Amino acid sequence: EINAELKTELENVLAEILTREEREQIEIEANYLFELQEEVALEVSLEGETEGVAPNDPQYTNQWGMKSILVSSQLIGETERGTSNTYLPIIALIDTGVDYNHEDLQGQFWSSENCVNDLNERIAEGCLYGGYDFVDEDNNPFASGGYAHGTQVAGILAAKTNNNLGMASLSNNQVQLMSLRVAEDGILEQDKIIRAIYFAVNNGADMINMSFGGPTYSENLKTAIAYAQSQGVIVVASAGNYGNNNDVTPIYPASYDLDNIVSVGAIDQNDALASFSDYGVNSVDIVAPGVGVLTTGLNDTYVQVSGTSFSTPFVASAYVYYVNVVREFVEEIF
Repeated sequence: EINAELKTELENVLAEILTREEREQIEIEANYLFELQEEVALEVSLEGETEGVAPNDPQYTNQWGMKSILVSSQLIGETERGTSNTYLPIIALIDTGVDYNHEDLQGQFWSSENCVNDLNERIAEGCLYGGYDFVDEDNNPFASGGYAHGTQVAGILAAKTNNNLGMASLSNNQVQLMSLRVAEDGILEQDKIIRAIYFAVNNGADMINMSFGGPTYSENLKTAIAYAQSQGVIVVASAGNYGNNNDVTPIYPASYDLDNIVSVGAIDQNDALASFSDYGVNSVDIVAPGVGVLTTGLNDTYVQVSGTSFSTPFVASAYVYYVNVVREFVEEIF
């Protein structure tokens, strides 16, 4: 007969084994693939004059998406408020990596000398380049390979504001962008996405931006997002670019039945649903600009992009904006 002390020790060991099995996905499930939800990118030149309202970024006149959000919330002209807050929300971007040397993104990134990996184990070399690379398995999530999607999402989410350069963002210099590189092209593997979610949560992210989606339901991915929910982390996810009713034909991760997921569709300059955007009375929570919106590209360029991929970071940056400018309204919106 096993004595009480030995029984307790065995139970603890078994619990640890089961925990690691769940985390390392020993449960048999395919490594599902997900697509970035982008439509097109067109490079633009830096022309135009700043309007009489802050910010002073020269391309602000071409940012119909940001301006429409500010006008609809009756907060245009308030972009200089909230700039002295000591806490900067951490927004994790699970994507293709970011060109962190871009003139309009420098200084906007999270870093830590004491970061941990997805298994909550300390990373000896720290995370000093804005996040982690799950493709190359290092701490440098630069957008190598020439794929710009992550950099384009990052500009909408975190471009520096009132710096007399390029464009502005609703985050208004009050954000820490955590770049988590899980792909080098338009296809993302589930196992890397799941590891990135645990990394983000374990390192204090407040919100995770997921500008991708696919038709396959994955219990492992849902479990990872549920873990984020248990730690109070919001997930904003693209509703999809298939023109489908997600109530009938769901896309994941946006369509998981979890309270922390905000599913985002796209609208155009006329506030009409974009022709490509998925929709759904019960499955799409909010819409945001996603047609011909200005953002950052690789190598200090600026581009116009379309897709629910780019509606999603508008919601993430609006979260930061409200936290820092009108904190009292945050709970009403989310």
